[in-house]
Amino acid sequence: MIEEGRQLVNQDRVLKVIPNENEAIWRAEVLDDEKYIVILDGTGKEEDICRCITWQQKSYCPHTVAVELFLRDHDVVRAMAYSKKPLFHYVVTPKSWTKNSTFGGYFYV
Repeated sequence: MIEEGRQLVNQDRVLKVIPNENEAIWRAEVLDDEKYIVILDGTGKEEDICRCITWQQKSYCPHTVAVELFLRDHDVVRAMAYSKKPLFHYVVTPKSWTKNSTFGGYFYV
């Protein structure tokens, strides 16, 4: 499962990661055989959600793993209260656009 999640990250399949501090969740989009909406718990309880079949059977899946690995790769802790870096929004942008543009990239909040 971890290797599948790592492949999704390495293949730039994590399309969006957006924090919602009011609800203490990370909302993400991961592209696999289809686009999956992933909700990562930001409280540390690890009560994550994905609508894929694997998650329905096991309560974890490569998509939730990919989002957590993505956060770790960017030195962001999923438990929002313990994050030493500012929370950020991540949205994939076409390669011709630059990071921190108004169209996408990394946005620190």
